[in-house]
Amino acid sequence: MPDAAGSKVKQLNPRGTEDAPAAPPRARPDLATLWARHRHAIRIGVIGVVLAIAAFVGGREVYHRVNYVYAYDSRIDADLITVSSRVAGWVTSLDVVEGSEIAQGKVLATIDSRESNLRVAELESQVAGIDAERDRLVAERRLVDKQTKSLYSAEMSQYEAAKVAVSSLEPQWTLAQRELERAKSLYERKVFSRRQLDQAETAEQLIQRQHRMAVAELAAAKSKLEKAEAERARLDVIDSELVKLQHRKAELQAKLDHQKLDLAD
Repeated sequence: MPDAAGSKVKQLNPRGTEDAPAAPPRARPDLATLWARHRHAIRIGVIGVVLAIAAFVGGREVYHRVNYVYAYDSRIDADLITVSSRVAGWVTSLDVVEGSEIAQGKVLATIDSRESNLRVAELESQVAGIDAERDRLVAERRLVDKQTKSLYSAEMSQYEAAKVAVSSLEPQWTLAQRELERAKSLYERKVFSRRQLDQAETAEQLIQRQHRMAVAELAAAKSKLEKAEAERARLDVIDSELVKLQHRKAELQAKLDHQKLDLAD
């Protein structure tokens, strides 16, 4: 304890000796100084840690690969077949699911067939209409052939007869004209009488009238024959219509068969 004079008493340590004076405090080094001093050791430590982690991860991966089987991207070798329908429509039922085993001939899906049925009915109606039209034309052709065949034969006979008549009267008329010229010459020479000249003139005029009538009948017979030929030409028109109908029916039948095939599928 301090005495009255204010002097200080030195405190002794437990060993009875006086404590040495305290050392002055040292300055703390900064990070740059620490890095400069220990950077080699730090690098070696970091590399060691990285190598240790890598060795741990690698060893763990090798262990698992040896003892376990993993499949990250498995693939199956198979043939890829694209399935589609030849016709468009609503799918009314789907009989398979993904991953199902499909046997040959199995129905995969069913498409609404109402539109296809209507199309088939429409085409069948058109084909039936063509058949009905064909039957009508065949009956008409048969009737026209029957009516015009006999008429054509009759008109042809009359035409041929008129031609024969004209052909036979032409030389007779020529002869009558010559006889008239001869009678006139003989009458002028006083060889023929007036009665003989009149007879020659009458004969020539008669043959001339007959020839004109025959020519007129020939023209009329020709006109009737041409009319009969025109009636017979209706057969060619009907035949042409029948050919067109046949082609049209074949076209519709092909469409109908194709539509039925689509419906069956």
